[in-house]
Amino acid sequence: MRVSELENIWESRNPGGSTEMTTRALERTGCNTVQELTAAFRDELASLIKSLQPLTSVSYVLDEQLRFVYCNPAWDAFALANGAPELALNALAGQALLKAIPTVLHPFYANGFRLVQSGNELWEHVYECSSAHEFRRYKMRVDPILGGWFLVRHTLVIKRAHEKIVRPGSHNYVADTGCITVCCNCRRSRRTGRAQKWDFVPEYVANPPRVVEQILCPDCLDTYYVASQG
Repeated sequence: MRVSELENIWESRNPGGSTEMTTRALERTGCNTVQELTAAFRDELASLIKSLQPLTSVSYVLDEQLRFVYCNPAWDAFALANGAPELALNALAGQALLKAIPTVLHPFYANGFRLVQSGNELWEHVYECSSAHEFRRYKMRVDPILGGWFLVRHTLVIKRAHEKIVRPGSHNYVADTGCITVCCNCRRSRRTGRAQKWDFVPEYVANPPRVVEQILCPDCLDTYYVASQG
């Protein structure tokens, strides 16, 4: 997507500079008119997109309502490498980020973006996003940009083989309802019965069961998302 297209998106959502986001941006930048702000926004976007093109970190730009407006080539490469070509080449433009995030995590992420929007400061969060074959931990960084938009970058922190994996037949993970409960962060599956233990089952990651309940396991809640309890 070209800078001019992004600029047009911003202008269409801020007609005449009437929105609260535009007013805040004018105050933060010291611009006196919407025309000056638009020019500053265009220059920032041009510089931003140029810098994101060669990055290996998955990066994207969200508008003030957390909708995708731009994804860099590293996003496309990640989508293709993980069997999701339908998510590449700006296919997500206009779609809401929260639709791609499990419902249980919505309050946590919505609060994080609110902090960035209200305080004009960056927000960082570490999380897991493992594949069937590799343990992967990422750091997500959210920076505010002009117009009330966001720059989001995901940097790989750790990648290694899984230390312990379990085959589906080793324990029972399917509840009487036919549902399997999976942690949406570490992607481990919960055993049924009283033990309430969680195991990493590669088969369930590579080929997710038809009926899955996504929650946070106790370990991930305490380690990564304790702030969501408040």
